[in-house]
Amino acid sequence: MIDTDIRELVSLGETEGVEFKVGTVSPAMLARVVSAFANTSGGKILVGVDERHGIVGCDRDRFRRVFEATQRQIKGSVDMVLDFVSIDGKEVGIVFVEGSDDVVMSRDGIFARRGTADLAMTPADIRKRISPEPSSINRLIEFVSEQTKRIGELQEEISKSNRWQAKAIDYLIGGLVGAILGLILTLALT
Repeated sequence: MIDTDIRELVSLGETEGVEFKVGTVSPAMLARVVSAFANTSGGKILVGVDERHGIVGCDRDRFRRVFEATQRQIKGSVDMVLDFVSIDGKEVGIVFVEGSDDVVMSRDGIFARRGTADLAMTPADIRKRISPEPSSINRLIEFVSEQTKRIGELQEEISKSNRWQAKAIDYLIGGLVGAILGLILTLALT
Protein backbone atom coordinates (compact mmCIF):
# COMPACT_ATOMS: atom_id res chain seq x y z
CA MET A 1 0.00 0.00 0.00
CA ILE A 2 1.11 3.55 -0.57
CA ASP A 3 0.62 6.53 1.69
CA THR A 4 -2.36 7.87 -0.29
CA ASP A 5 -4.19 4.55 0.24
CA ILE A 6 -3.52 4.76 3.98
CA ARG A 7 -4.62 8.40 4.14
CA GLU A 8 -7.87 7.46 2.39
CA LEU A 9 -8.53 4.57 4.80
CA VAL A 10 -7.86 6.87 7.76
CA SER A 11 -10.21 9.54 6.39
CA LEU A 12 -13.02 6.97 6.01
CA GLY A 13 -12.64 5.75 9.61
CA GLU A 14 -13.05 2.26 10.99
CA THR A 15 -15.31 -0.08 9.07
CA GLU A 16 -16.17 -3.75 9.06
CA GLY A 17 -12.93 -4.32 7.12
CA VAL A 18 -10.63 -1.73 8.72
CA GLU A 19 -9.49 -1.43 12.37
CA PHE A 20 -7.24 1.27 13.85
CA LYS A 21 -4.92 0.65 16.78
CA VAL A 22 -2.59 3.04 18.57
CA GLY A 23 1.06 1.91 18.75
CA THR A 24 0.79 0.09 22.10
CA VAL A 25 -1.42 -2.80 21.02
CA SER A 26 -0.96 -6.11 22.85
CA PRO A 27 -0.58 -9.49 21.13
CA ALA A 28 -3.81 -10.69 22.78
CA MET A 29 -5.79 -7.71 21.46
CA LEU A 30 -4.29 -8.05 17.99
CA ALA A 31 -5.04 -11.80 17.97
CA ARG A 32 -8.66 -11.05 18.84
CA VAL A 33 -8.99 -8.69 15.85
CA VAL A 34 -7.20 -11.16 13.55
CA SER A 35 -9.63 -13.88 14.65
CA ALA A 36 -12.60 -11.60 13.97
CA PHE A 37 -11.40 -10.61 10.50
CA ALA A 38 -10.43 -14.17 9.55
CA ASN A 39 -13.82 -15.51 10.66
CA THR A 40 -15.64 -12.95 8.49
CA SER A 41 -14.35 -11.65 5.18
CA GLY A 42 -10.88 -10.41 6.14
CA GLY A 43 -9.61 -6.90 6.73
CA LYS A 44 -6.77 -4.53 7.47
CA ILE A 45 -5.46 -3.51 10.89
CA LEU A 46 -3.65 -0.17 10.86
CA VAL A 47 -1.37 0.23 13.86
CA GLY A 48 -0.20 3.75 14.62
CA VAL A 49 -3.55 5.33 13.78
CA ASP A 50 -5.85 6.99 16.30
CA GLU A 51 -9.45 7.48 15.20
CA ARG A 52 -9.60 11.03 16.61
CA HIS A 53 -6.02 12.19 15.97
CA GLY A 54 -5.22 10.41 12.70
CA ILE A 55 -1.74 9.03 12.05
CA VAL A 56 0.32 8.96 15.24
CA GLY A 57 2.87 6.33 14.23
CA CYS A 58 4.22 3.21 15.86
CA ASP A 59 7.60 1.72 16.72
CA ARG A 60 8.44 -0.65 13.85
CA ASP A 61 10.59 -3.09 15.86
CA ARG A 62 8.21 -3.25 18.81
CA PHE A 63 5.21 -3.85 16.57
CA ARG A 64 7.06 -6.54 14.62
CA ARG A 65 7.61 -8.38 17.95
CA VAL A 66 3.90 -7.94 18.81
CA PHE A 67 2.97 -9.34 15.40
CA GLU A 68 5.21 -12.39 15.90
CA ALA A 69 3.75 -12.99 19.37
CA THR A 70 0.26 -12.65 17.88
CA GLN A 71 0.99 -15.35 15.31
CA ARG A 72 1.78 -17.75 18.16
CA GLN A 73 -1.58 -16.99 19.83
CA ILE A 74 -3.66 -17.81 16.75
CA LYS A 75 -5.12 -21.29 16.22
CA GLY A 76 -6.49 -22.24 12.82
CA SER A 77 -5.48 -21.51 9.27
CA VAL A 78 -5.19 -17.80 8.55
CA ASP A 79 -3.16 -15.82 6.04
CA MET A 80 -1.87 -12.63 7.62
CA VAL A 81 0.90 -10.37 6.36
CA LEU A 82 2.67 -7.45 8.02
CA ASP A 83 3.79 -4.38 6.11
CA PHE A 84 4.88 -0.86 7.04
CA VAL A 85 4.33 2.49 5.37
CA SER A 86 6.03 5.73 6.38
CA ILE A 87 3.74 8.78 6.30
CA ASP A 88 5.05 12.22 7.26
CA GLY A 89 7.93 10.56 9.09
CA LYS A 90 5.60 8.29 11.11
CA GLU A 91 5.51 4.52 10.71
CA VAL A 92 2.15 2.81 10.22
CA GLY A 93 2.03 -0.96 10.60
CA ILE A 94 -0.51 -2.72 8.42
CA VAL A 95 -1.69 -6.26 9.07
CA PHE A 96 -3.55 -7.75 6.11
CA VAL A 97 -5.84 -10.59 7.20
CA GLU A 98 -7.53 -12.87 4.69
CA GLY A 99 -10.91 -14.41 5.40
CA SER A 100 -10.55 -18.09 6.31
CA ASP A 101 -12.66 -21.13 5.54
CA ASP A 102 -11.49 -22.55 8.87
CA VAL A 103 -12.49 -21.40 12.36
CA VAL A 104 -9.73 -19.08 13.58
CA MET A 105 -9.28 -18.78 17.32
CA SER A 106 -7.37 -16.36 19.50
CA ARG A 107 -6.23 -17.18 23.00
CA ASP A 108 -9.23 -15.23 24.32
CA GLY A 109 -11.89 -16.89 22.19
CA ILE A 110 -13.45 -17.13 18.76
CA PHE A 111 -14.55 -13.79 17.32
CA ALA A 112 -16.33 -12.38 14.29
CA ARG A 113 -16.47 -8.84 12.95
CA ARG A 114 -19.86 -7.13 13.23
CA GLY A 115 -19.72 -3.53 12.02
CA THR A 116 -16.70 -2.05 13.82
CA ALA A 117 -16.89 -4.47 16.76
CA ASP A 118 -15.18 -7.80 17.38
CA LEU A 119 -17.80 -10.01 19.02
CA ALA A 120 -17.56 -13.52 20.43
CA MET A 121 -19.08 -15.99 18.01
CA THR A 122 -22.15 -17.86 19.18
CA PRO A 123 -22.16 -21.66 19.25
CA ALA A 124 -24.52 -21.62 16.24
CA ASP A 125 -22.10 -19.39 14.28
CA ILE A 126 -19.19 -21.67 15.13
CA ARG A 127 -21.16 -24.79 14.18
CA LYS A 128 -21.88 -23.28 10.74
CA ARG A 129 -18.18 -22.71 10.13
CA ILE A 130 -16.87 -26.10 11.28
CA SER A 131 -15.98 -28.41 8.48
CA PRO A 132 -16.68 -32.10 9.08
CA GLU A 133 -12.94 -32.83 8.78
CA PRO A 134 -11.43 -34.40 11.91
CA SER A 135 -8.58 -31.84 11.93
CA SER A 136 -11.05 -28.97 12.33
CA ILE A 137 -12.85 -30.70 15.18
CA ASN A 138 -9.55 -31.67 16.82
CA ARG A 139 -8.41 -28.01 16.78
CA LEU A 140 -11.65 -27.00 18.50
CA ILE A 141 -11.21 -29.72 21.11
CA GLU A 142 -7.64 -28.53 21.73
CA PHE A 143 -8.84 -24.93 22.01
CA VAL A 144 -11.58 -25.81 24.51
CA SER A 145 -9.02 -27.76 26.54
CA GLU A 146 -6.65 -24.76 26.59
CA GLN A 147 -9.50 -22.42 27.58
CA THR A 148 -10.51 -24.77 30.39
CA LYS A 149 -6.93 -24.82 31.68
CA ARG A 150 -6.73 -21.01 31.47
CA ILE A 151 -10.01 -20.66 33.39
CA GLY A 152 -8.61 -22.93 36.10
CA GLU A 153 -5.45 -20.81 36.34
CA LEU A 154 -7.52 -17.62 36.62
CA GLN A 155 -9.70 -19.19 39.32
CA GLU A 156 -6.54 -20.12 41.26
CA GLU A 157 -5.22 -16.55 40.97
CA ILE A 158 -8.52 -15.17 42.24
CA SER A 159 -8.50 -17.66 45.10
CA LYS A 160 -4.95 -16.63 46.08
CA SER A 161 -5.81 -12.94 45.97
CA ASN A 162 -8.79 -13.52 48.28
CA ARG A 163 -6.76 -15.26 51.00
CA TRP A 164 -6.26 -13.43 54.28
CA GLN A 165 -2.48 -13.19 53.72
CA ALA A 166 -2.93 -11.23 50.49
CA LYS A 167 -5.53 -8.97 52.08
CA ALA A 168 -3.31 -8.38 55.11
CA ILE A 169 -0.44 -7.29 52.86
CA ASP A 170 -2.79 -4.96 50.96
CA TYR A 171 -4.03 -3.40 54.22
CA LEU A 172 -0.49 -3.05 55.55
CA ILE A 173 0.73 -1.30 52.39
CA GLY A 174 -2.33 0.96 52.39
CA GLY A 175 -1.75 1.83 56.03
CA LEU A 176 1.93 2.64 55.43
CA VAL A 177 1.12 4.83 52.44
CA GLY A 178 -1.56 6.62 54.48
CA ALA A 179 0.84 7.17 57.39
CA ILE A 180 3.56 8.53 55.10
CA LEU A 181 1.13 10.87 53.36
CA GLY A 182 -0.18 12.01 56.74
CA LEU A 183 3.36 12.73 57.93
CA ILE A 184 4.20 14.65 54.75
CA LEU A 185 1.03 16.74 55.01
CA THR A 186 1.64 17.42 58.69
CA LEU A 187 5.20 18.56 57.98
CA ALA A 188 4.10 20.65 54.99
CA LEU A 189 1.34 22.42 56.95
CA THR A 190 3.41 23.20 60.03
